[in-house]
Amino acid sequence: MSEASVTPRQRDGDSPRHFYIAVDRQEFKMRTFFDLLEHFWKRSGVPLVICCNARDSLDAVFAAAASCPHFHVKFLHSDLCEHERATTIEEFRRAMAEWRKSEVTMEGDSTMPPKLFLLLVTDACLPSSTFGEHSLLARALVNYDLPVKKEAYLRRLGACLSPSGGTQSVTKSSTNEPSSNGVVLNIVVGGEVSTLRSIEEGCVVIINEMPINITELL
Repeated sequence: MSEASVTPRQRDGDSPRHFYIAVDRQEFKMRTFFDLLEHFWKRSGVPLVICCNARDSLDAVFAAAASCPHFHVKFLHSDLCEHERATTIEEFRRAMAEWRKSEVTMEGDSTMPPKLFLLLVTDACLPSSTFGEHSLLARALVNYDLPVKKEAYLRRLGACLSPSGGTQSVTKSSTNEPSSNGVVLNIVVGGEVSTLRSIEEGCVVIINEMPINITELL
């Protein structure tokens, strides 16, 4: 799927970097996803936000990830009460703070890496400034499901990576706060190449094939 890349455009150095992971068929998607999680667990340990288009997809990912001893899995969906939601968001932020403080590299370490924190969320339950919620300030966002519209893509970036937690353009920062300068990984299945190109054009971003050294970009 190398044809999914486009001619490079000027990139704001403070913006997230965008990549895709090509999957030939839908039945290979979950396995590819877990290969990616294993890579992050062993090489980085950075907490991940994983976005799904619908509750059914989130439930499937949660069921699979929760059974793995390497992962600590939480979710944001409509069944959570306000207190549970706030607690989950705060737990993710604490995990991010610990990761930033430790700056641990897993490569070459013979000890068992700590559990990888995964936060699963649907579009309907992303943190929202409307409800007084701030961005998660994550460094890595995985779009397990590629959103159909550019607006959904931008909203995910704002809620998960952007300092202000808004839905403003991610190519230019509108605040004086430091950018998360993270990475966005899109899992792309078969015929979704056209959707990926549409997001590139609509959001004015470059989405390249994921490099092997992805964790070094964090």
